[in-house]
Amino acid sequence: GGGGREPPIIENLMVWPPVISPNADAIDDVAEFTYRLPVSATVNIEVLAPNGEVIPVVTREEEGPFEQRHVWNGKRPNGSLLDAGVYTYTVRAEDPFGNVVQRQGQITLAEVGQPEARIVYSMIAPQRVMLGEVITVTIRVRNTGTVPIRTYGPPSGYEYTTDEVFSSVENGAYAAQAGGFWRVGMDWDANSGGGPKRYPYRWSISPRPPEEWAQPFVEDFLYPGEEAEIIGRVRILQRETRMGFYVGLIQDGVGFFQDRTGRTIIDVGF
Repeated sequence: GGGGREPPIIENLMVWPPVISPNADAIDDVAEFTYRLPVSATVNIEVLAPNGEVIPVVTREEEGPFEQRHVWNGKRPNGSLLDAGVYTYTVRAEDPFGNVVQRQGQITLAEVGQPEARIVYSMIAPQRVMLGEVITVTIRVRNTGTVPIRTYGPPSGYEYTTDEVFSSVENGAYAAQAGGFWRVGMDWDANSGGGPKRYPYRWSISPRPPEEWAQPFVEDFLYPGEEAEIIGRVRILQRETRMGFYVGLIQDGVGFFQDRTGRTIIDVGF
């Protein structure tokens, strides 16, 4: 009994998408639980793993009679990764009178993993140039993780001048995007810009020409164990006699996974 009240109901429950891949590539990394409560209730959402482990998503949250939304990142509360497999979710609502209703369904985890890559080799040459000449950077990157990493242009071989930055060339086609994309970059010591101004010269990390990319000329993947050699060129127009260049590995919106490596001093004559 509950004072004759109607028990709560969970209306329009939707868990989307039904298959998620928590691997930080911004494609189906998270699931959204959306539903409506006709009455105020205390809500629990938990996910049951195939091995019996229970992962709490929402714990005793007081929710009003509104549209509700919760996001699950497909991981334990401490951020550690779960195994791929079919999981069972339970959404449970209890009203102030002790009436309980619950709804269950399935959600699948696939391609679980933490993206990881490393610069295994870099070289910047020649070490003496005249103003207006080109330096070439050669960078080899290996996917050392368990999941593919996403990358996009400009492709290997692209030439910048020291007056350009990746976000302004080609009508902004290569500006930083959301989505966990990875690129390599080159920067120099006296470049005063911090944050987004760092690594003004960036290139995609793909061993394939852009016409063979997963999405030709748009984006590609570097697969686990795969290695890419990237050639980048920069025409020196900056009037600085000594420039300390270095390379780095960048994940848009996340950070610099390797920073200021392969430092090389370039003498510029003019």
